[in-house]
Formats: sequence, C-alpha cells, structure tokens
Amino acid sequence: MVQWIITEGLTGYEKAVTDMEARADAIARGEADELIWLLEHPPLYTAGTSAEATDLRDPDRSSD
Repeated sequence: MVQWIITEGLTGYEKAVTDMEARADAIARGEADELIWLLEHPPLYTAGTSAEATDLRDPDRSSD
C-alpha cells in the first residue's frame, strides 16, 4: 500500500528532510507503508561539495 499526503502552503526544508528520513527508517523496519508526499518548501540553493566561495552569489549567507 502507498500513502499519499498533500501539504498545502510551505513546509520548512529541515522539517521535510527530518520527516522523510524518519519515514524511510520506519519503512526499512517494516513499520510504515511507502509514502508519496506532495509539498513545497522555500527556495533553496544547493552548492554541492565542490563549490568554491567564488561560485556563490552570497558566500556569507547563513544556512538557517
């Protein structure tokens, strides 16, 4: 069985990651069904591990 969740409005990125990691752990333990979660989080820029400060538009910006 697959569960569907549709969340209206913005969901904080950290909350989404935390919730998805917890769900993945529960699925791996056989305690939860698969989940399709439709959500929107605030804009996010991912620099990647090879990014240099000169590549970033605002290298001093906090990740909060």
